[in-house]
Amino acid sequence: MIIPYINKKKIAVTEISDLLDRNEIAPQYISTANWPAEFPYTPDVRFRIAHNGSMILLEYTVAEDYIRAMAKEDNGPVWEDSCVEMFITFDNLNYYNIECNCCGKVLLACGPDRNNRTYSTPECVGAISRATSITDTQFDSCKAPDKWCVRLAIPVVIFFADNIKNLMKARANFYKCGDKLPVPHFLSWKPINVPAPDFHLPHFFGEVVFE
Repeated sequence: MIIPYINKKKIAVTEISDLLDRNEIAPQYISTANWPAEFPYTPDVRFRIAHNGSMILLEYTVAEDYIRAMAKEDNGPVWEDSCVEMFITFDNLNYYNIECNCCGKVLLACGPDRNNRTYSTPECVGAISRATSITDTQFDSCKAPDKWCVRLAIPVVIFFADNIKNLMKARANFYKCGDKLPVPHFLSWKPINVPAPDFHLPHFFGEVVFE
């Protein structure tokens, strides 16, 4: 996937949708149900992505039957909620998981595999600007609106295990999950060929090139 470049130095998270529209950034789909026998549900999940050299601009749009947001703070268990995620590696050694629930609580960690994760500091994860269409801050499972949207402005400085000067090539996968929703689901952008749900598998990431 080619990640388009937007020539604008300062970008507020509230500008992301308009910028993506004006630059005609097409959506990608998080639609692969890798474990259909046990988890067949496939909500409609799309993302659009671009960058300006120093920041990744990411917008997720989700249409699902139920939503949940019980994580109280950043680096909490957002994967149990209505959650969208980007996992990305720049060196094929360590990868970052950036997970965001529908109310904008974000988890940021880095490491070589599922069992060896280093969580970011509150200041680091707090540098990710976010805007969401859901105005409530915490609620258990309830009927979803027609769709919800979250936008993230991710500065490269949050990639705390790397010294990134320029965004060039990476490998990534994008996910939608909801472990404690009435109908749990585990969708991915690129397929994952293992018997049980597991997003922490960088060998299934796809190549991304920053324009």
